[in-house]
Amino acid sequence: MMDFKHLLDSKWTAVEIIDRQKHFTVIATNEKAKTAQLKPLLKGKSRAVSLVELRNPQKWQSGWL
Repeated sequence: MMDFKHLLDSKWTAVEIIDRQKHFTVIATNEKAKTAQLKPLLKGKSRAVSLVELRNPQKWQSGWL
């Protein structure tokens, strides 16, 4: 299980490009809904991602790669 305290400001790389973006930062978490709000490094809207999806190494990698 991911620790919500450590998710804030963490960096993530999408394995497949999402709306021309690959690098994201966690700007908020919702422990009740088990989601993290990810903001792209460059322009773009933030998106909610479930922690189940964020833990999937075929979709997300921790850090900026």
